[in-house]
Amino acid sequence: MNIFKVLASGKHRFREEFVSAFLAYLLSPHMDHGLGSAVLATMLEEIARANDNPSLASLASNINDPFQISLFSSEMATGLETEFRVPTAEGRIEFIDILVRRDKWLFLIENKIDAASKTKGQLLRQFQGLESTIEQEENTDMSIGGIYLVPAARGSEGWTVMESALEEVSFQVTSPNFAVLMTWQQTDDVSVPSFAGAIQALFDKESRGMVSPISADMKQLLLAFLNFINEEFTGYEFERKVRGKNTDEYSVSQLMEMDTPDLYVGVQYGLYGLITKAWRNPDFLQQTLKAVEGSNGWQYLSLPQFRKVATWAMHPDTESLDGVEWRGKPFGTRLLYLVSGAKGLQMYIGVRGGLSALKSMTAQEIQARNAWELSNEARTSSWFLPEEFRTVLEEKGISYDGPLQEAVS
Repeated sequence: MNIFKVLASGKHRFREEFVSAFLAYLLSPHMDHGLGSAVLATMLEEIARANDNPSLASLASNINDPFQISLFSSEMATGLETEFRVPTAEGRIEFIDILVRRDKWLFLIENKIDAASKTKGQLLRQFQGLESTIEQEENTDMSIGGIYLVPAARGSEGWTVMESALEEVSFQVTSPNFAVLMTWQQTDDVSVPSFAGAIQALFDKESRGMVSPISADMKQLLLAFLNFINEEFTGYEFERKVRGKNTDEYSVSQLMEMDTPDLYVGVQYGLYGLITKAWRNPDFLQQTLKAVEGSNGWQYLSLPQFRKVATWAMHPDTESLDGVEWRGKPFGTRLLYLVSGAKGLQMYIGVRGGLSALKSMTAQEIQARNAWELSNEARTSSWFLPEEFRTVLEEKGISYDGPLQEAVS
């Protein structure tokens, strides 16, 4: 049983504040989990490793919970607050999800469990507000570590870091302060640490006797949380027993004739699965799919989106993809190459370093990438058009005839 998935299986989505509360519980050495400061130390070690920060690595390695301390010591142990209020330059208030103090460091953690909930410039405003608070408290020797903890983008073959998330930590800070991105899920980008990687590192340290043994119930809870993270904080998919359209299955031909905007169509692997099944395949109309009222996870597509993409995939030479929402729908290289040639496409592709970075990649690196971040607008100069993507690939001898085909020259 996974208690997190059970709690997320109710009528309402599992809230971000609940995840922040559990993370704060793990980070506090004063709670009854028996982990002491091990989770905090391991998180900081992962950040230090990914960002080549030796001073942070030293701090992390020296975090411990002594059996005895001087009763008259002024040394600051680990302290923590949630929903910490800081002022903004506009005279408003920002709430920091978790603020952890260790020695002369304040670690600001802004948590997101849904990519759509990101607010542009939020970490910068919180960072500046915390700097202002430190000045008001006359603690000018304090340093700040900003941690933007967000989901990775899920592609058909794995996880990747979102360019829009990297943009949120691109502001300049004065050393030794830092602002870093940390993903919940583990990606193939070694320069970006992950919380999942930190917990796996904690288990590894326990197996080598580098931390005290983790109790059986706590280990079970951490494993359940890791599974919850990798299932994108969603609950169990229970069969619905209520009367109505949400209990039915429909042929694709029926779905193409319906006009029910609140209906969501389940396709394994979401858009990737839909395009793969429907690609130049008129027999796709005879397949049967489940439809439910209301979104039920990333593999369920709204009926208007399903109809638009299915129509295009069956007839890519004549149909268009105008009006499709691309944000939060990462594609692998094969699929993006095919989509990039569609008519009526309002899409931008985000890559760290922009078009020049894409051009500097080898053909092998491009083909191996399992998820490219997409948006309906160019968020910064690092975003470029799909036709530019297609041109670069073809200049490198990469093209595809279908979603399951190997690259052809």
